[in-house]
Amino acid sequence: MPVTRCPEPMLPSASAAGLGALSDDEGSSSESGIAVDSAEAAAKLARRRAKLLKPYLMPSPKRGIIGTSKYAERLRKQIVAAARDTSRRPVMVFGESGLEKSNIAALVHFSGPGRSTNLAALDCARLDWSGAELFGRGDKEGIVEAIGDGTLLLKNVHKLPPSLLPRLRRLLAERTYRRATTSLAALGQGAVALSSQDLAPEEALPPLKRAACRILMTASKQVPNIDGAAEVIKVPPLRLRPADVKDLQRYYLRELARRQGSGGGSMPRLSITDAALKQLESYNWPGNQVELANTVERAVLQQQQMAAAGGAAGKAAGGGTGEWSGRLSEEVFWVAKQAKDRLRLNLLAAYPPLRSFLRSELWPNDINFK
Repeated sequence: MPVTRCPEPMLPSASAAGLGALSDDEGSSSESGIAVDSAEAAAKLARRRAKLLKPYLMPSPKRGIIGTSKYAERLRKQIVAAARDTSRRPVMVFGESGLEKSNIAALVHFSGPGRSTNLAALDCARLDWSGAELFGRGDKEGIVEAIGDGTLLLKNVHKLPPSLLPRLRRLLAERTYRRATTSLAALGQGAVALSSQDLAPEEALPPLKRAACRILMTASKQVPNIDGAAEVIKVPPLRLRPADVKDLQRYYLRELARRQGSGGGSMPRLSITDAALKQLESYNWPGNQVELANTVERAVLQQQQMAAAGGAAGKAAGGGTGEWSGRLSEEVFWVAKQAKDRLRLNLLAAYPPLRSFLRSELWPNDINFK
């Protein structure tokens, strides 16, 4: 049977459409113009999003996980597993205050394949009931959209307004969200109880949008509404891993010496006595690593002041120069003592000028105790 070839469809000519004939050069110019307009629109969108994200961007992590305890080793493994998760499942970093949970979340982001993308952080305590800053409102996009395929860190999720918990649950489980509507924003907090059936057709809820970003979270209290929607990394408090105190204080001392050197000053090699280390390891550290870092810095400052005062008194009495060896005793770590021991003080160790005075000619030798 002969095969009949179907005629190709005929397109109306440009002259028939009343547009006039276009030459090949004119057609190419038109396509080029469309491409240029598209590139300019994309560049404009990128600049707008970069400006929106600038206040929220986080730098690379300050430090890794310091310590050799079993808790520190397990924490490292959890971070590596979360960072290598190809499904980019949401992660909750849970623990007490002072455990540097945001730094751990940054480790998850910068240890994974998406390290070249942006990491933005938003404190949930500052969000209002509508969540416009996070999800957007009307024709204005929020951070979850502006971050693109990067990573969004939601800090202090336990402080999120209750009206936003169902929307966060949907974002974690389905990776979808809606922008807040301008009409609902004008109604105030009472609008959170309204559903799509309560609205007029022209005030219908905005369409669902799909989020391309990965969600990381931190919390110091349980958030029942999002249980099971994220992988949980529990950070153990410092009182459960006293073996890590030795490594942590050594790291903080090195950082202090480095900062002092970069500022043009000079500082001897810093270390602490065995008695001081034992005192630090026996303390409960309710403020965890942040409290330990502040305590170490305060102790170094106090020891420097005591050495300077001792040097001045020694010179006045014709004694030594009072140069500090860089060794920190337990007396300068009085903050890390238990409450019952804080009123006990070794005056000679705490105030070197007193020791110099007792050994000087100003103090009678007959009653001097050397």
